[in-house]
Amino acid sequence: MPAGKTKFQNTLLKAEDHNKCKVGVWCRKGSSESKAYCTLCLKEISCDNAGLEQILQHSGGVKHRKLANEMATQQILVNVPLTSAAQLPSGGPVSAIRLHVHGDEVLKAEVLWCLQLAKSNFSFNSCEGITNTFQAMFSSDISKDLQLSRTKVLYTISDGLRPYFNRELILEVNRSKLPFVLHYDETTQAYTVKQLNVHFCYCQI
Repeated sequence: MPAGKTKFQNTLLKAEDHNKCKVGVWCRKGSSESKAYCTLCLKEISCDNAGLEQILQHSGGVKHRKLANEMATQQILVNVPLTSAAQLPSGGPVSAIRLHVHGDEVLKAEVLWCLQLAKSNFSFNSCEGITNTFQAMFSSDISKDLQLSRTKVLYTISDGLRPYFNRELILEVNRSKLPFVLHYDETTQAYTVKQLNVHFCYCQI
């Protein structure tokens, strides 16, 4: 189709993108009739040629997928006591949250696995092929749609879960109103990678 013939229409917002998310969650009309605007990437998308296909192509980009995954993960984490039947073993920060599902049981399952991986100190490489194992163990539609590759789990933990727990740690320290001692340990791992561990120790008066 010749450039300039396709215009942005609100009906495009009802479509589902490559991340199985409604386009309307992150997209709106741009600065002109032939442009859309991504509220995640803060970027205008030209749709004057192929329309919806150009918008969907943008949703498949690495940066957009990363931001969309972070947004979705943040939406289902709520700082309330665990009451959900689907929960990890008690103890640690996991016992301080409950998972709310916003019409996405698959996302809930993926986040639960990422939390278990971090709690048990599993390697990221252990995720490769794990979806095939789950599909063989469970016959539900959820297991069929799971995506737990090494990079997917890495992004979910580092860019989705980490900001949440960082925020909760700061809030907990501020709420305690107790004096504390900050311990830090900077070591070099076997892979010659620097690692900084920080611990808050409260002082009971």
